[in-house]
Formats: sequence, C-alpha cells, structure tokens
Amino acid sequence: MSSIRHVGDYQLTAHVTPGQGQFSAELLLSKSGGITLQRYRVPGDAFADRTAAHDHARQWMAMCEVSSDGHVRFDAHCLDQGRRAVAAA
Repeated sequence: MSSIRHVGDYQLTAHVTPGQGQFSAELLLSKSGGITLQRYRVPGDAFADRTAAHDHARQWMAMCEVSSDGHVRFDAHCLDQGRRAVAAA
C-alpha cells in the first residue's frame, strides 16, 4: 500500500509524528503538487513502533474520502474536529 493517495485535486499522505517516546498516525492533505493544507490526526492510540503507526495511517488513508472542498471523511464521520491547521512554510 502506498503512502500517497491522489483524490481529485488533492493528495493524502500517510504520516507519523513522534512525541514523548511514541508515534502518532496522521494524514496530511495537500493540493496535488502543492504545500500541506491540513493535518488530520487519525483516531486511535499512539504507537511504540513507528512502522505500526505508519501502517495505521495508511489504513485510514485507504478508507477515507476527501470532499470537493478538502474535508477528510471516514464513514460519514468528519475528522475535522481533530484537524489542526499546518502553518505554510
């Protein structure tokens, strides 16, 4: 399974963030070929292993949907409440 998925005008990337000795699974949403627009922390606990966290992010990436206005959804449950904007570099 790839770490990148193209959905319409958007690109999802499975991502892992380290913190306090654990790894959190995230999805990064960007315009195709552009900068990251949003970061979505996927539901679930943090992992002790980076590979397990990355696999968890990839599983969520494969099952979620992206609306035409750039909202990530999974089974009609919008992940927006867990979304954190990522500052443009």
